[in-house]
This record gives sequence, C-alpha cells and structure tokens, in this order.
Amino acid sequence: MIGLPKYAEAAELYEQVNAVRVVSALIDTMGPSWVTWTTDHWRQAQQERKPAVVHAVGWVTYLGESVTAQNCPGHSDLFSPGDSRVVLAVQDYSTVTDETILDLRRTLIEAGMLH
Repeated sequence: MIGLPKYAEAAELYEQVNAVRVVSALIDTMGPSWVTWTTDHWRQAQQERKPAVVHAVGWVTYLGESVTAQNCPGHSDLFSPGDSRVVLAVQDYSTVTDETILDLRRTLIEAGMLH
C-alpha cells in the first residue's frame, strides 16, 4: 500500500497520464500480480456487494499480465492509456463514483478476469 496525497492537495498527480505512469512504474519495478488506485470508500463499496472480495478495483487497475483492456470487447467505457495492462474505470479521476467502480468490477467479472 502506498499512501498518496489527496486529490485536492496534488491534482496534477491525479491526471490520467501521471497516474498511469505511477502504476506502470510499480508494475515494471516490483512485478506485482495486482495494483489498484482506489480509496477505502471504494473498497468498502465493493465489500458490501460481495463480502469475499480478494482484489478490489479502483480508478486505475492492473490484475496481472493476462488482464488487458483488449480482453474486454464491447466495453467502450473502459479506457486503456498507453499501457494496455492498465484499465481505467473512467478517464478523469474527479468523475469516479461508487457506481463507476462497481461497473468496472462487473465488467471484469463478466469477462472472466476477476472473481
């Protein structure tokens, strides 16, 4: 877990291009099987819908090498910028809602990429 400054304190960090750079750097240097840019609130919203959530999703999500935005055909709401391993729930952090996060979760489950 990495604690980032709040959006109001570091809006530039929350620009899509910078967020993807941060997540991609974590993937490339640490080799994790899962990375998500989420909040406690969004994680809790997912827990309330399905108690056995192992991998929460967030604004930016990476679920391993086999999960790419291209693996979600027909879901134009997913956005994969530059690094196809990274999936954004929406392009702009300021527009993320609980429903956006839950929609991404449902999409990944339906595509067989998340359980």
